[in-house]
Amino acid sequence: MTVLTRWEATLFIFRNSPGRSSPDLAWWDIIKWPSPSLSDYDAILNKSSKTEALSFVVGQSATVSYEKNVASGVPVGAVTDNLENVVNFEIGQGRYFSPFEYTSGSNVAVIGAEMAEKLFDDVNPIDKEIKISGRKVRVIGVFKKEGEGPVSLNNIDQLTVIPLNFGKNFINLRNRFIDSQLIIKARAEVSVQELSDEAVMILRAARRLRPAEPDNFSVNNATMLSKGFDAVFAGINIGGWLIGGFSILVGGFGIANIMFVSVRERTNMIGIQKALGAKRSFILQQFLAESVLLSVVGGILG
Repeated sequence: MTVLTRWEATLFIFRNSPGRSSPDLAWWDIIKWPSPSLSDYDAILNKSSKTEALSFVVGQSATVSYEKNVASGVPVGAVTDNLENVVNFEIGQGRYFSPFEYTSGSNVAVIGAEMAEKLFDDVNPIDKEIKISGRKVRVIGVFKKEGEGPVSLNNIDQLTVIPLNFGKNFINLRNRFIDSQLIIKARAEVSVQELSDEAVMILRAARRLRPAEPDNFSVNNATMLSKGFDAVFAGINIGGWLIGGFSILVGGFGIANIMFVSVRERTNMIGIQKALGAKRSFILQQFLAESVLLSVVGGILG
């Protein structure tokens, strides 16, 4: 199942995103911001007219085990329904949650491909029973392996996803600083800016912020998040060009030295060729062909 190709029409609401805060805000004020909560989720769900799909995600590290295989520090995501409509992923084996499993809080899970390899080796994980923080959970699906996953869920290959109503059993949702986020997908005719403006208005009202108070949450879209990496990639590109330039320079000196030694060692041969009527251009072409061959072979080996 492939979902959501319009990343540009999707919002991610975090407690705070590095580099996205106003420079006028002090860090000691920012760290007091509460994480997105179920109250925020309900406010947008009930009051937004520009939202097509909405999901609430809570993350927590946990120990996951199957028989004798144990994985510690596994990122577990407890999610509400509609995650499949706002996040781009594919199911490699099994299936995703049904509406009943969401609402009833069934003890089921969909795990990442790397988690399946760690816990089950070559065994088919579907319908096998694992333990998450000591609680029995049935595996109903495995995410298709894709490397670094969507921005909203970090590396989906290492993730274990469970219904939020089941996750409430061992995740403290009252913790103001829990690792949570809201993911909102706009309607087809709505721009991401319109959706952002509406979401900010609803959240400010839900959190009872006065007009003069700044937002105590961070609203991002995929474009905003990707811009944070632009400077990094620009630096990597510059570094690559510099390293490549130095490599060419050093390689050039190396080839020049080799050819200098080669010419000195073959002085007698060059004299015989000139005595037989060889022109300077012919001798020069010989050494140029040799240096080109050295460069090409070295480049291929490199």
